[in-house]
Amino acid sequence: MRLTLILLLLCAFNVSAQQLKGADKFVGEWRYKYDLGVEVWSLKGEELVAESFRKNKFGDSTKVEEIHIRMAGKILVHDWITYNVSNDSLIVNKTTFVSTSRKYKFHNVEGVTPYMIQYKFGLFNKKKMKIWVEYGINEKPTKFVVERIR
Repeated sequence: MRLTLILLLLCAFNVSAQQLKGADKFVGEWRYKYDLGVEVWSLKGEELVAESFRKNKFGDSTKVEEIHIRMAGKILVHDWITYNVSNDSLIVNKTTFVSTSRKYKFHNVEGVTPYMIQYKFGLFNKKKMKIWVEYGINEKPTKFVVERIR
């Protein structure tokens, strides 16, 4: 009886821990190529959360976006919240992307732009992450490279 209960608890823990497959690869602090800014990724409960900070020409950093990735059934959901300052006003935009696979390639379900976001890690170098953003359907994606700091 006890052995069955322990096995059931271990299986239940294992299933919930695998919901965001590969999430541990994201966790840490990442620096954009050419030192343009940093992204800080963390795992909060069963959600992967990132905060992006960009540097201006004076070296000051400003929070420009937040990313939330979570499982909704068998679908990965990617919420992208951007912060822009215009005429002394803060403009906040939220865009939702979904992925039907667990490969961290997301398509926009709310609007046209950006159309797709994809995250990939090097096969042998886990300290480098490549982010592709496709701003329109069938357009060439823009590639961003970030390197793990911590």
